[in-house]
Parts: sequence; structure tokens; C-alpha cells
Amino acid sequence: VYGASKAAQEYLTGVLAAELGASKGITVNTVAPGPTMTDAAGWFPEGELKSEVHRQLANASRLGRVAGYPEDVTDAVLLVVSDAARWITGQYIAASRSITA
Repeated sequence: VYGASKAAQEYLTGVLAAELGASKGITVNTVAPGPTMTDAAGWFPEGELKSEVHRQLANASRLGRVAGYPEDVTDAVLLVVSDAARWITGQYIAASRSITA
């Protein structure tokens, strides 16, 4: 179900970009955060299970990525809303942190 919702989001981004770009000159992009370390993770009890959940989430993200931080996602959003991205539209941007970063 989660994967299907992401696929629908990617498809909708392209459709909206085509429609709004042609008629109104509006760019449409999606920033899809990968696993992100937030304060909300604090509710999960410390221990072996929490470590295993973190490991599985990191392994399930694109190309062997690890969990990022909210600031990493913020940078991706700031890019697509800036004038520097005026020629970027219809893109599904996976904001994931590289192991080597």
C-alpha cells in the first residue's frame, strides 16, 4: 500500500506539471523524504527492536541510503521552490542521505 501511494504521487506530479505548466506556467515537483531522524522517533522504546527497525528502514530506502535529518529534506524543498529550479518540473525527487555524505 505504501509503495502504491508513492507511485500514485509520482504519476500525479507528472500530470499536474503537464497541465499547470502548459496553461499557467507553474512548475510542480514532489520531494519524497526517505527515512528521516525526527523527534517523533523518541516515542519508540530504546533497545534492540528500535535498532532493528532503523536498520530495516535504512536498507529499504533507495540505493542503500541511511536515515537523513529534517535539514536534509528542507534543502531539497528549498531547491525546488527557488528560482534556480525554474526549469525543473514534473520531477519526483527522493530526498535520501548517502552513506558517504
